[in-house]
Amino acid sequence: MEATLRQSSFTNNKKKKSDIAHWTIYSLITLGITVFGGIIVWSMTHHQDSKPDNTVAQPVVSSSASTGTTQSPQVTVSPSPSPSYMLSPSSTYSWGTSSAVSSNSSNSPAPATRPEGSPSNKITIEVSDNPSYGKKLAPGKYQISGSGYVEISTWWTSISYNNTVSSNDCEIVLTVEGPAPVKGETRTAKCTDSSGTGLTFSEPGDYTINIEDKQSGTKSSRVIQIVK
Repeated sequence: MEATLRQSSFTNNKKKKSDIAHWTIYSLITLGITVFGGIIVWSMTHHQDSKPDNTVAQPVVSSSASTGTTQSPQVTVSPSPSPSYMLSPSSTYSWGTSSAVSSNSSNSPAPATRPEGSPSNKITIEVSDNPSYGKKLAPGKYQISGSGYVEISTWWTSISYNNTVSSNDCEIVLTVEGPAPVKGETRTAKCTDSSGTGLTFSEPGDYTINIEDKQSGTKSSRVIQIVK
């Protein structure tokens, strides 16, 4: 009888241990499935969150010198618009170049050299040292002769850019201002008179010889004195 009870107690203990082992294995399997599923869900969520979006954070330095702070606004990246160009009436654009070419540049004349017969920009006046009638007393001073007048020769030289203009392309006007009329005033196209033009003075006084080129507007004058 006692052996039977011991055998029955041993069988019950063995069954309890087997049931405990089964529950332990089941719990471990359930825990493993739960942990593995959580890892899969976490991995998928982390992968979804790690995908890059279309926003780029770029630091922008504040222009204020007093704060010295740096801001990082979100800048949305958008496709660059196609360039547009506004053409002015006087300019044209050539694709592949970065600057506008003026349409009038080809019409600009090249600077031309001045010919010998160009209008003068300076006129010099000379008077003779030996008058035909009368007497020279000093530079620019003459005495009336016994015939009652003084006749002297005067000539002029037109100079353009340090060159003597010897052409007949000027419009020279020679006049004399003074206390009495003077014979010999003239008008000619000769830019330079090297042979001389005679002027006759019949009254004493100060006279101004004026020479003007009407083409260029260049003027020159010289004062002489006539005495008895």
